[in-house]
Amino acid sequence: MNLPAGIQSFPALRKSSALYFDKTPLIKQLLTGSRRYFLSRPAGFGKTLLLTALRSFFSGEAQAFSGLGLEKEALRNSAGSYEVIFVDLEEGTTAVENALARLDECEYAENPTVLLIDGFLPELPETDESLRKLLQKQKRLQHKLDFVMITGRDSMTGLTGNPAAYGLLDISDDPAFATICGLTPREIKRIPDDWLRQLAKNEGITITEARESLRETARSGRFAAGAPRVYSPSDILAAISSGSLKTEEFNAGEEEEIPLPPPNSSLLESMKEDLEEGRPDDFMVKLRAVFSSVAYGAVYTAEAERHFQTYVFLIVRLMGFQESELERLTSAGRIDMRVATERFIHIFEFKTSGSASAALSQIRSRGYLHADQADPRPVWLIGVNFSIARRSIADWKIAPGRKVR
Repeated sequence: MNLPAGIQSFPALRKSSALYFDKTPLIKQLLTGSRRYFLSRPAGFGKTLLLTALRSFFSGEAQAFSGLGLEKEALRNSAGSYEVIFVDLEEGTTAVENALARLDECEYAENPTVLLIDGFLPELPETDESLRKLLQKQKRLQHKLDFVMITGRDSMTGLTGNPAAYGLLDISDDPAFATICGLTPREIKRIPDDWLRQLAKNEGITITEARESLRETARSGRFAAGAPRVYSPSDILAAISSGSLKTEEFNAGEEEEIPLPPPNSSLLESMKEDLEEGRPDDFMVKLRAVFSSVAYGAVYTAEAERHFQTYVFLIVRLMGFQESELERLTSAGRIDMRVATERFIHIFEFKTSGSASAALSQIRSRGYLHADQADPRPVWLIGVNFSIARRSIADWKIAPGRKVR
């Protein structure tokens, strides 16, 4: 088998007889699910390879799937009865405009259409408006689009809003698809020893130590609770190809973290006003913007939830709210964060790669309001879900609290 270093195209990889760890059983799950998805992963984790595999499948390139888990389905689809629109957002506005034109045509096409979009980033100023139009149009044409998938390095929220608003299922934190991109420890063990000999020789270590060193130096992440750690194929292949190990700044899950910077003074003052005036939704929008501006890889450790809530608490204390508490103990349980202003009380519950609805339900079910039953101030309940995969706030739910009598 050939070393697939630098190959991002699935058909090119298969034609070159390069090593490929079969991810097509997970692609089969995509085909039998909602068929409209959004997936975020860091750069170098194989998003383009995934999308080009989907393009090959829908284009009827059955030979590319020979011997893989999707072989039977690919053979049945060998006629290539789909219109496939593939958009590489790194090509800019032209690529998006061409896709918009093709979507216009698909409304009258006989064959079903597939839309695949690669390279989403939270800030693409040159394609902002056209990309919004493309997302809106694909939602309107759901009856003609048989399959849609968008991949990117970050969540959609910075540019377009929640993926669900466009009829897309966000699988970035879904345990079923945690290993659909990247290499698992089991797959790294299957890398041929011969490929590691030069690396081991250059570094003065054994082949076994070289294999372990690949895992120690490559970027990695755990993209769902309880899921295996996944490693960057780009980093691992680059190390094997060059015969040298290079330590990356980011390795999600390690105990050392990079300090998070505070928001600027004007934003801090605006966020403070939101809490003082009882506008927790506005506060959360700005808090998410703070996390979106943080350097990649900062603070995402094995104890991500604790670090996340501590950072939010520090922001609140910088606003001057001295009547705020972290991990407040009550007879009903432990409140993640309570922030009291002159006119309002805000009770926060944080989840990591969970759901905002579950966080909000926990506040209610465990009776966190009991501690403030004698306080006349209105209470806001805020459930917050932090996504490790996105390295930002995924979503939140807010509800008014009721006093316990």
